[in-house]
Amino acid sequence: LRPVGYALVVVLFAALMAGTITHFGNASLDPGRALRLGRTTTVAVMLLLAAFAWRINDEHRMSGTRTGFAAISGVLLLGLVTLSTPGIITSAAVLALAFDRRDRVLLGMGVVFLLVFGSVFYYSLHITLLQKALLLAASGLLLLGIRQQMLRA
Repeated sequence: LRPVGYALVVVLFAALMAGTITHFGNASLDPGRALRLGRTTTVAVMLLLAAFAWRINDEHRMSGTRTGFAAISGVLLLGLVTLSTPGIITSAAVLALAFDRRDRVLLGMGVVFLLVFGSVFYYSLHITLLQKALLLAASGLLLLGIRQQMLRA
């Protein structure tokens, strides 16, 4: 069943990419229509990823720890920050699944699509350059904080 799973991931990303392309093409006609669909998709995937993170925390007996709480909070924060771009949270979900299952092909697909949707998010015209700079600075600080916590552990 592994090839079927890969095919489902490719179809999911193709659908998200098609939605992104039509969103940019129809933005002048009805800018709220595609954005609402994107937000609905993002919230659905965010809740699925949070449930997946909860289950991983249970498997590793980290449910009541600060690390488990930080993981679920990070998922929710990522979903809220990228509400208009469902591809980013979906790529993060595929990456989490790939790491949990130790699947290199799925990991490669997740990285490629994270780069694609991250670029789409960055070059989106919906946010200003100041917001883009603040987002990049905040994500860099977050990654430095995660690295510092990993070095302590």
